[in-house]
Amino acid sequence: MSPVFAYPFGRRWDFDEASVAAVRAAGFDWAVTTHAGTNDADTDPWRLRRLMIDADVKPHLLVAEACGGFDLLRRAGLDLSE
Repeated sequence: MSPVFAYPFGRRWDFDEASVAAVRAAGFDWAVTTHAGTNDADTDPWRLRRLMIDADVKPHLLVAEACGGFDLLRRAGLDLSE
């Protein structure tokens, strides 16, 4: 299995270019943030997004997120996750 890193807290202000460089230099193949969303082949492997799943998640919103339903809003500048 490839070594994976999770940025502590993982929000936009919790890591920067120096953090990403340090993770790469330490030999991690990819890293995850707490940014909501989907990933594709063009996504930076050291800035991967993920989906929050907890006991209160609404199934229809999880499905919409997993299918990229909120990505259009993010491209328009509206990010409801932070």
